[in-house]
Amino acid sequence: KNAQLLRTALHDPLTGLANRAAFRSGINTLMNNSDARKTSALLFLDGDNFKYINDTWGHATGDRVLIEIAKRLAEFGGLRHKAYRLGGDEFAMVLYGVQSESEVQQICSALTQIFNLPFDLHNGHQTTMTLSIGYAMTIAHASAEKLQELADHNMYQAKHQRAEKLVR
Repeated sequence: KNAQLLRTALHDPLTGLANRAAFRSGINTLMNNSDARKTSALLFLDGDNFKYINDTWGHATGDRVLIEIAKRLAEFGGLRHKAYRLGGDEFAMVLYGVQSESEVQQICSALTQIFNLPFDLHNGHQTTMTLSIGYAMTIAHASAEKLQELADHNMYQAKHQRAEKLVR
């Protein structure tokens, strides 16, 4: 019974991923572990055209896309990295055992490729939904707040740069 309550409290009911409460706990635990902080990074991921999907195909279809995003993140992360749904089309992933910023950039690139694959909408249609990804290296930050601020800032920079590329 307690395990069931804990699972409900720490997991997103739609996607099954760990939720914002689990994220806060996990990131605080990570930031208090000096060894883990040396080889970890935080990614923030945000959908670029999720509102369009909801407005065009409806919320049930939007939910299916969110479930598929969660599935792709969980499969990509495997047992090494931890994915979270923070709310709406906002996700986070904590990378463990990364040795360099270039390795984190390679992981972000691989994630981008995974999300370039179309989503089957189960109504005879497919769509694509890109994710803007921002990251921050845990070793460079003394607090969970500063770490999250930088990852969030970098995610919005990525989103802005993507929008500029689409406009040109």
